[in-house]
Amino acid sequence: GLAFLSRREDAAAWARDHRCTVEEAGRELRYRFFRECAGETGRIATAHTLSDSMETVLLNLTRGTGIKGLRGIPPVRGNIVRPLITCTRREVEDYCRERGLSFVTDPTNLTSQYSRGRIRNQVIPQLEELNPGLPAAMARLMARMEDQLALTRELAAAAREELARGAK
Repeated sequence: GLAFLSRREDAAAWARDHRCTVEEAGRELRYRFFRECAGETGRIATAHTLSDSMETVLLNLTRGTGIKGLRGIPPVRGNIVRPLITCTRREVEDYCRERGLSFVTDPTNLTSQYSRGRIRNQVIPQLEELNPGLPAAMARLMARMEDQLALTRELAAAAREELARGAK
């Protein structure tokens, strides 16, 4: 009973005009469209999975991230919800196949042209050879980093309050 809305955009042209990668342009254009459709009070549900979150953590790791970047993709950020974030891409695709549900795979997911694609298609399979339980291990890491960040923020707030009391 949900409406389906779709739009085609020229991400390559937008990327040229805004001097960014096609991947970044696609993301910007998608979220702009989602915000348009959701309006002021609507929610946006994306199909991000644990696999996407793992890719994000590994990308962030290669860039020298801290705790915040090791948390992965949050299940909720503002009006964006990710109901599939605890499932792997393989689990979602298997679920769809078993029930005869069609799904679309972004063709850029199959290429290693971009960094995320190299992580998806080359790095993660290598890491899964080392540890077939990688998705669960990464999920534990992300949860621990979320807890660590919350604790760090809590301790910093308490320290600020204590310093403010001492300054009076």
